Formats: sequence, C-alpha cells, structure tokens
Amino acid sequence: MNFDGDLRKIGDIDVARFAQHAAKITDADWTADAFRQKTYEVHKQTQTIRLIMDEDGRHRDPTYHPSYEIYKALLEPIETFIRRQFEQTLKAKR
Repeated sequence: MNFDGDLRKIGDIDVARFAQHAAKITDADWTADAFRQKTYEVHKQTQTIRLIMDEDGRHRDPTYHPSYEIYKALLEPIETFIRRQFEQTLKAKR
C-alpha cells in the first residue's frame, strides 16, 4: 500500500447520482451472475454486478464486462481521481 493503515480518505464524492442509478437496479440484475457466490464460500450470501473482474484474480489487463458500460459515465471520473491521487503518491516516493 501507499499509506499506513487500512483506509485513507482522499476526497469527497457526491453520491446522489449513484443513488439514483442504484434505485433502478432490479433483483434480476443482482442475480444474473452467480460466479462469486458459487465459487467462494464467503460470497455465498452476496450478489454482484460484474463491472471490472477477472476470474483468475489478476490485477493487470482487467476485463471490463458489459455492465461496466452502463455505469461508465459515473465511474470514470472517480477512477481518474483515484489514479491521479496514487500516481502522485508513487512519484513522491521515488
């Protein structure tokens, strides 16, 4: 990790748009993919909507799933913010 501890606040995000989109997610959306529930005991009682995930658990060249496109406009600004934050942290350490 690039910081001490489990969590580090790096900014604030208005979640109103996320809440609006989340309210539209149906039970069918949540239960359409059961890979994690069938594969991992700890996820047995959960649901997921695959956005970016690889069954082999790799962290490079991730697979973007079709559902990512639905949320892309919401997620990309946050992803960019997080990347910039940690790129700056890594540069400072060098």
